[in-house]
Amino acid sequence: MINLSALHRFRRLSVAVVSLTFVAVPLAAEDGHFTYGMAAVSDPYVGQRETLGFGDSFEIWAETDGMLGSLDYILRLTLVENDDEDAEFWLDGSQLALRGDLWSVAVGAKERNWSFSPNTSLIWSRNARPIPALWFERATAPSDYRWLGWLGPWSGEVVFGLLDSEEPDPYVSFFGARIVINPLPGLDVEFVRTAQWGGQGRPNGLDAFWNMLIGNSNQGSASGEDPANQLAGIGISYKLPEHIAPLRFYVQAIGEDEASGLPSCEMFMGGAEWTGTLGSVPTTVVVEGLTTVIDVTTGGFCGPDTAYNGQYSRGYTHYGAVIGTAVDTAGESIGVDLIHDFGAYSIGWGVKRVVINDTGRATHRLSSERLEGTTGYVSYRHDFGQGKLSAVLSYQGFELDNANIGEGPRISVGYEFAF
Repeated sequence: MINLSALHRFRRLSVAVVSLTFVAVPLAAEDGHFTYGMAAVSDPYVGQRETLGFGDSFEIWAETDGMLGSLDYILRLTLVENDDEDAEFWLDGSQLALRGDLWSVAVGAKERNWSFSPNTSLIWSRNARPIPALWFERATAPSDYRWLGWLGPWSGEVVFGLLDSEEPDPYVSFFGARIVINPLPGLDVEFVRTAQWGGQGRPNGLDAFWNMLIGNSNQGSASGEDPANQLAGIGISYKLPEHIAPLRFYVQAIGEDEASGLPSCEMFMGGAEWTGTLGSVPTTVVVEGLTTVIDVTTGGFCGPDTAYNGQYSRGYTHYGAVIGTAVDTAGESIGVDLIHDFGAYSIGWGVKRVVINDTGRATHRLSSERLEGTTGYVSYRHDFGQGKLSAVLSYQGFELDNANIGEGPRISVGYEFAF
């Protein structure tokens, strides 16, 4: 018997391929590039978007980039089909930028991972979809002022975004700022801050923005209002001199509250990255651990489930996914990842021990009870000519009932072609 639903989906996707091609190819024909690709996964899993680059069951995309006068552009059109067999067009990954020698201004939906970890971030990772925003960015370069020379080369980014329109708390504004300095060879330091503020039924004016910006947004603050939910912290990366070892260490500490003008109620991440050869094969090894379990302070503040929750009903999320690391609030993970580079192809694998919902809160976004288990994967990526093929076999050893994510193995495949 013919599966009419499957035929309908195939016809819809075929039309989408043709549509994306006709839109993107003419733009790429002058001075840009064109990339077409598709990816699918048999079942979703925790951290999928950070690992695979997409968070739904199936997606197909066309991307072109180039110049329009003095403007850089990336146009990425994606057709996404989720588990409910609903299809949507997204512009995630698209941007338009006016670039100068050091500074640029841009608008779009850019992927970000604000940390020195190659995997995730406690404050702004790739776990949620990119946030539509206007941003100002400084390229890495020494300061123009001699009295700031001790900073070394530095870069910065300031972001003004808008979160999704889902109820409750639709149209919440998002602010982010990051500065990375390089005061010593091998040493990088980041200062990061984000905030949710405003939204439907909340203060949205300049006063609310100013109170957020100066940190006057705690309960009982002098403003008499509570316009923001803020996170801030610091990250450090240090790479040993090559003659000692091809080894880099990194840490990140992010506070979910503020005390005396400084972040408090901290969550932590740390890791080590080794790059060398194993049996003549170039290999990268990353060992990383993190926790979003926050203790009660000596003053009686913070405590269980503080991370990624606050004044907003849906918490620190965008389209239902936490903007921070994938284990969400009251979570922990420790694991190892290896990538072996054989030239035309690479093989990766990893294993991780994970704690979800350490406090056992029934309304946790992922699970209604405390879970502890293992995740793992084996990946294969092959470059041939202008094409790239990838396949990942992964396993999740626990069920996340609140997120509707099952236990067991799953497989994902992806292909992209550039011309």
